[in-house]
Amino acid sequence: MAIVVEPMTEALLADVVRIHFDAFADYMNTKLGTRYVQAFLSWFATQQDTVALAATRDGITVGYVVGAPLGYQRRLNRALLLEACLGMMIRPWLLLQPRVIAVCWRKFLMMTGLQENESPELSLPVPTMNLVGIGVSTEARGSGVSHSLMTAFEAVSRSHGMKSLCLTVYRSSTPARRLYEKHGWVSHEGGSMDSLYYFKTFSEAELGSTNSSSRGSGAVHAERM
Repeated sequence: MAIVVEPMTEALLADVVRIHFDAFADYMNTKLGTRYVQAFLSWFATQQDTVALAATRDGITVGYVVGAPLGYQRRLNRALLLEACLGMMIRPWLLLQPRVIAVCWRKFLMMTGLQENESPELSLPVPTMNLVGIGVSTEARGSGVSHSLMTAFEAVSRSHGMKSLCLTVYRSSTPARRLYEKHGWVSHEGGSMDSLYYFKTFSEAELGSTNSSSRGSGAVHAERM
């Protein structure tokens, strides 16, 4: 079966939202509802400097990956402010959860410029692309979809002129950490008590061999399984 990774389009967005809910059921953004998640993913798909890819297998959407240049959080928080407020109004009980309150306060500080955007405490070659989210449908896990997405994410990031990559992951997410490490990402202990930073720096050879095609040029990675 062929896995094809292509730009995330409006036609694929509903399927990607479903996969996001499947993969991140307990996360803050899923608790805000379908409208918020759709706006969240659509933001990555419509910005010029971001990465937004979807994986399909036999015409069925089975995974996605999104990313943005380091420092993207302020732009994203401002763009999603209305949807976040609507989500909270519909679900006021969320404001009783300490973790939700902490996240909201941190986003407010970043959005107003009172706190710098969250970023790894590393001296990485810039510009740096932050891998924000990667998800695979339950039925497609273990079939190579995540590896295809990672390969495509790195290729498109290089095509955007990025010299390095970074992400934050929960320490308890063992499968995700194995995936990153298999693709040459290195962990860094600068995260919080429950999270780790991972990063990857492109070699001069990798940067020199970057294909000049943009993310709008069609499928960026295909693999026969």
